[in-house]
Amino acid sequence: MSPSSTTPGCRALELMPSGTLKVLDTHDRFSGRKEMLESYGIAPEFFYTTEEEEAEALARADVVWAIKEEERLQFEEMTDRRVITVPHADPASPLPLRPLPADPADFEMRIGVIGARNQVNTRNLIRFLEVADKVFRAHLPPLKLVIGGTVCDLLEGVDLPFVEKLGWIDDVENFYRQIDVALVPMEFSTGLKIKVSEALSHGLPLIAHEHAFEGYRPFHPWHALPSFEAIAEACADLAFQGTEGLEPLRRASAGSHRAVVRDLEAGIAATGAAIAAAAPATLVLGDPAITVRGSFREQLAQGILGRLAERGHLLLYLDGIEDVSGATRLFAGLDPCRIHVSPAVRERLSASDIARLEDAGVRWAGLDQVIAGHEIRHLWLDRLPRPGERLARLRGVERIYLNLAMLRRADVAAVLEGEAGELLTPLTKVTLVGDCDRPLSSRLRRRLGAEQVLAAPLAATGDALRRSLLAPPFSSRKGLTVILEHPSEAIVEMAAAVAVSAGQNLVNVVTLETDETELRSDLQGGVLRRHLPGHVLDREALRLLRTTRLTAGFAPESLRAGTLLAALESAGHDVMRFGAPQTRTLLSCMRRMQARLIRPGEDMLPGRRQHAVFYSEPGWRRIRDHWAEPAP
Repeated sequence: MSPSSTTPGCRALELMPSGTLKVLDTHDRFSGRKEMLESYGIAPEFFYTTEEEEAEALARADVVWAIKEEERLQFEEMTDRRVITVPHADPASPLPLRPLPADPADFEMRIGVIGARNQVNTRNLIRFLEVADKVFRAHLPPLKLVIGGTVCDLLEGVDLPFVEKLGWIDDVENFYRQIDVALVPMEFSTGLKIKVSEALSHGLPLIAHEHAFEGYRPFHPWHALPSFEAIAEACADLAFQGTEGLEPLRRASAGSHRAVVRDLEAGIAATGAAIAAAAPATLVLGDPAITVRGSFREQLAQGILGRLAERGHLLLYLDGIEDVSGATRLFAGLDPCRIHVSPAVRERLSASDIARLEDAGVRWAGLDQVIAGHEIRHLWLDRLPRPGERLARLRGVERIYLNLAMLRRADVAAVLEGEAGELLTPLTKVTLVGDCDRPLSSRLRRRLGAEQVLAAPLAATGDALRRSLLAPPFSSRKGLTVILEHPSEAIVEMAAAVAVSAGQNLVNVVTLETDETELRSDLQGGVLRRHLPGHVLDREALRLLRTTRLTAGFAPESLRAGTLLAALESAGHDVMRFGAPQTRTLLSCMRRMQARLIRPGEDMLPGRRQHAVFYSEPGWRRIRDHWAEPAP
């Protein structure tokens, strides 16, 4: 009886699409079944296989569910697939005690056995009745053994004074209402005893053979007795105790039921973890600066990670946290993204900060552990890997995304100079995400053979980033904010000249890189009033951008300026972009700025709305298409 010809459920697993995690739910072990039945003088019935055939069926699955721990151990000897114990548990529905007679002397304990018509049930029950008859004749306990179910059809020759046969049962719960104690006398069988689960869920006192109780946790010695003789003696003892002996058994059954429910939940949770680990995932190497509360990077991360999570299983890995408060707020909004933080970070935090982060969903794991536990299909880089971060298992990555809105100049230099060649191999598809100066984009594309997607986390209806930059009325905005890639003297002097030409007496300078020489305010002849580093673009910098009259971007190679300026434009700000400092371009732009400042009712950038929408959706649509591409 080969499983390939007689178990369509197993064969169906071969028809599943590639990439589907296949779970095989077993309720019995079928190899060895024939030999077990023959050893008890029973002709093989129902279904059985050889061990080789059953191993063939198990191999079609990725995960195998065993209904009890004993069968999990057996299956693990037959297959290299993961085997998880997932027992059966009926919902708790305790039944009240059976009404007692008015005179306690008239009480006769009703001990119930229920079973279907098959030889396993019949042989176990007949063998138990033979033993019980001797014990009960010797002690004469006040009890009645009530047998229900179609197993009664095979007990026509049984005629004992302590046996009452009910036959077919229309309502199982009604059967349990008629008895005081459930009995499961089975010393051989396969699978889990559902009749044990039913009795435990109803809160009934229970006496059983230790074999019948496999898969459950005994909370009373009578739950798992070693022989039929011991079971019969327990029944007699309980009958003589009367109703006083029932309550301890009822409490024990309730405890066993709670335990099997916990085991079931643990099995489901383990399966969920297996599904998550097997599902193709996107791994994001995040920059710790995204944890700074209220910063531009935090808001970029909210939009980007939210979009990525819509595409499938998402993992975020951080090797540092700059702001615990900001991190907990960010992480709390990233469900169902799984957040992993280096254990080295944990060592530098207080107990209260650790608790806050764990409550927000943080798992402490090194990058190697994250990679080893998941199948990584896409790699999203807000930063390049640090020295010592081994990515050997990522050779199967289908596509790498370089997030130009987050990468630092040093990272770009590493890519252009070939230092990141081990990771960004010619065999891997690379996509540049975000806007930056065209010459820099061209160099990156040529170096990596990459495509570029102009995608910023800006939804057409607006998101957290766009809302944070919404401008107050134009009349309440003041001054000029200048965004610089780095504070070179020539660029700063030009910014000051622009401000003077535009009639502005207040200039705020935001620099997007911090590894350059500090600005010297005396270069601007008093025009420069404030210098804010744009490493993370914190709330103060964003407040200035939101309330400024005009934003000028002198950042020809900045990786973040393009995204920031697009966000400002989509939020209704006036933005001017400057390339290399060329006099003709500068004068032209100054005249346009002066016209805009004089006539605020006119739109200085007629293509702004189209530009903002372009940033919002088409890039993400292309990334979505990447996710849908079949694996090679």
